[in-house]
Amino acid sequence: MKRPVHTLFGLLLIPTQSPELWQPEKYSGIPAHVLNFSQDGLLIRVKNSSSPLFYPLPETKKIVGFSVDGEFRGLPQFSKLTDQGEKGADDFALRVGFVIPGSKTLSGLKRMMAPAWVKNLYGKIPPGQGLDHVQFFNLVQNPALVTRQRVHPMSDLIQEDFVSTIDKPGSFHFNYTLKTPVNAVALWLSTDGDDTKSSFDVLVSKLQLVIEP
Repeated sequence: MKRPVHTLFGLLLIPTQSPELWQPEKYSGIPAHVLNFSQDGLLIRVKNSSSPLFYPLPETKKIVGFSVDGEFRGLPQFSKLTDQGEKGADDFALRVGFVIPGSKTLSGLKRMMAPAWVKNLYGKIPPGQGLDHVQFFNLVQNPALVTRQRVHPMSDLIQEDFVSTIDKPGSFHFNYTLKTPVNAVALWLSTDGDDTKSSFDVLVSKLQLVIEP
């Protein structure tokens, strides 16, 4: 009689109090967030702003799921909630993304023409590897988006899953199990208010990744 095979998973706690372990970037022509690190965690202050925030993983990890605890102190403000994700309303309170290596490279004319954030994104990939894409898992305010997926209209390097809703400010616990695990070299934490000219704060007090050992 065969014994059942059990896969054991591990937890990787991402330090939200340590600024030296995070790598903030900027988009050209868009104000960047103000970041505050304290014993309470990572506070992202959004004021008509958007900017990438990366946490390079110590080595490539197979991500099975993740959880985020924190507090929304305000949310993006939409004139029509059903427009969320469309041009001029492409703001989300929280996107948790994973940088996935692959075969796409950036060289020659492509490198010359690429915006700085794309060049910085490729800089997260270990030497000798290329990029496949970044996979985001988004909290949304428009419930009609839940379960939908898309390739971002601004870049085919960005793919998004709309996985859960947030309808009001306050404390939150966002827990998600990936349908298909991904091999990732970095975490990309994103929140934005530049399209809707919104101002709000997001406190990330605890962030854990569920990984295959």
